[in-house]
Amino acid sequence: MRHINNRVETVLSGIKNSPGIRYRELVRITGIPNGTISYYIKKLEKNQQISVQKISRSCRFFVPELSEIQRRVIVMLRGKNTRSILLALKKDEMSFSSLVEQLKNHPSTVSINLKKLVNSEVVEKIGKDRFAIKNKDIITKIIGEFESITLFFVSLLYYSPFQSSTNFVLFDSSVFV
Repeated sequence: MRHINNRVETVLSGIKNSPGIRYRELVRITGIPNGTISYYIKKLEKNQQISVQKISRSCRFFVPELSEIQRRVIVMLRGKNTRSILLALKKDEMSFSSLVEQLKNHPSTVSINLKKLVNSEVVEKIGKDRFAIKNKDIITKIIGEFESITLFFVSLLYYSPFQSSTNFVLFDSSVFV
């Protein structure tokens, strides 16, 4: 029984420490086998200790205390390109061409990711060619709260305190700016 409680706590801890985590990522950082983790996720969801949100073709896991807007912002912070756009818009509204220039991405990449942000109601289009964070005070505060958590998550993918082995990977720091 003690072993089961440890695994439940490990899964719950993984979700608390990395809100918006996907199933495969959770398996990787916890080191718990695929079928076993599925059992614990169902158990935690049934007991309302976690909430599962289906986005596109994947599930993301959150603690139930997070609001809908917090969940949407967290999901966008977890994507490299949407994260870059959000951090650029956090400073001030920008035109599409300014975003392309600042992010040094292809226009189609910026366009696709801006569309994701607009559809998730985190960013809004102002006028013909300008974009800004929607409800700036609220969303900027959420970005500030969860920006470090989503950065920490990336390091968990390569070093997991739950696993006995360690994999070290060097990152290009420009990815996180």
